[in-house]
Amino acid sequence: MMLIYYEARVLKCLLRVTLLSLLFSSTFANAGAYSNWAVPTNVELVGGGVLIHGQFGDPNNCGKANFIYVSHSDIRFDSVFSMALAALMGQKELRLYSSSCVGVGFHWPGNVINQNTNGQAVYIR
Repeated sequence: MMLIYYEARVLKCLLRVTLLSLLFSSTFANAGAYSNWAVPTNVELVGGGVLIHGQFGDPNNCGKANFIYVSHSDIRFDSVFSMALAALMGQKELRLYSSSCVGVGFHWPGNVINQNTNGQAVYIR
């Protein structure tokens, strides 16, 4: 009788561990990705940062494709802004990494825009 009790406890524990691992693995499945290579079509200063428009796709599955946001508080803001302007004027392609979603005031409420944050890659070609 005691053996059945311990087996049941072990099975419950294994079930909990399995459910928790499934929960966390699905939560972090879209932890970040690279955008498509695209020529910016618009570089817009918005409240708190810059919004770069182009055929970037939706790399982090945020909900609103083709926009990448970089916050003014980002330590590389000036560099990323300069790269975006150079790509726009020179019709060069950008590729940015996004690992989070953010809302952009005046445009879209909620976390629906891909965000490039401190230390994440930005390429121009």
